[in-house]
Amino acid sequence: MAVRVLTAFLILFLVLGLGACTASLPVFEEQSRDGAPELDAQQIARLAALPDPVPKPEPRSAYGNPVSYEQFGKTYRTLPSASGYDQTGKASWYGSGFHGRRTSSGEPFDMYALTAAHRTLPIPSFVEVTNLDNNRRTLVRVNDRGPFHPERIIDLSFAAAVKLGFHEAGTARVRVRVAAPPPVVALAPEAPVTFHVPQPVYERAETAYAQTDRVAADATAADATAAERATQPSAVQRSAYYLQAGAFAQRQGAERQRALILAALPDAGQITLPIRKRLYRVHLGPYRDATSAGLARQALDQAGFASVVLPPEVVGDDGPCEAEC
Repeated sequence: MAVRVLTAFLILFLVLGLGACTASLPVFEEQSRDGAPELDAQQIARLAALPDPVPKPEPRSAYGNPVSYEQFGKTYRTLPSASGYDQTGKASWYGSGFHGRRTSSGEPFDMYALTAAHRTLPIPSFVEVTNLDNNRRTLVRVNDRGPFHPERIIDLSFAAAVKLGFHEAGTARVRVRVAAPPPVVALAPEAPVTFHVPQPVYERAETAYAQTDRVAADATAADATAAERATQPSAVQRSAYYLQAGAFAQRQGAERQRALILAALPDAGQITLPIRKRLYRVHLGPYRDATSAGLARQALDQAGFASVVLPPEVVGDDGPCEAEC
């Protein structure tokens, strides 16, 4: 009695152990436990129109890729790479008997997804399967181990069998080729984007000071000779009136004052820079009479420049006198 109980216990243990193995590695020889789902024609048409999965790089499953494993007394070795895989043979499918059960990748089996089981391809892998009887093709993602029937090279999900048109026949002659992920194309570096920021436009006539450099530069060469001549007045100059609009120790200051006047009064006439006792004076003229000199002085006053009239008697033989303004 005890022997019979022990024997029954061992048989139960083996059955449970076998069931645990087939949870991740389905035993496809037990077709009595498997079958097709009950679908109408519209649902079958939807499965036939499923888009192919897109191959992409994925990390290998730690559980599903042992160096080798044993099933039904036979040892299988996992391929180190799917590169170059191309094989022709018989395919089968599995469906409702395994739907929701754990696959070798650790994912639940979905008979409505485009997946497959293979004995040695790395998990996951993407392969193109072509039905050689009708030339239909589809891509599937290998995420399980099997089939362990010696005459079959791949086991497809029910959905993949529908796409390939052999879900009613049960098996088909197929070609299985690896579908590598598209190569990563190195993009050329983009040209740096240059943003054009409009800059404000400033008019040249900001202030008389801003115009000084331009006016002074333009006038310096032409007036240098005139300034020297002003120290040797002609007979007309000795009998004429002048306006003195400033006296400066540095020529640069006198030139700046002259430029300011020219900027405000472009028609001011001749402006000379005579020097007496180390002072550069800004003189406008000559004017024929006191009236002309007075009108010129009013124009200077309105423009903001103080000046003094130099009559002929104070001009002297060697140019306008040293009168200060």
